Amino acid sequence: MCIKEDFVEVSEYTMVQEKRDLIVVWLKMHEGYKAASVTWCVSALRKVIGENVRIKTRVVNEIPRDDSGKLRRIISKAN
Repeated sequence: MCIKEDFVEVSEYTMVQEKRDLIVVWLKMHEGYKAASVTWCVSALRKVIGENVRIKTRVVNEIPRDDSGKLRRIISKAN
């Protein structure tokens, strides 16, 4: 699933798997976005990953890049 193409109000995103059952989605939204857009993103992601994984969102002004300066779409910190 590619959030950016599915949801035009999303400028950038990164999904971080913090734990086996927790994903934190960092969203950089276009100015004037509707709060419902965040809910729609979570609903769409829920359809892909199922009900057993918690999803938290963070709407941010900037998403950190890795050491090379690239934006990583998916990061796993789960062991």
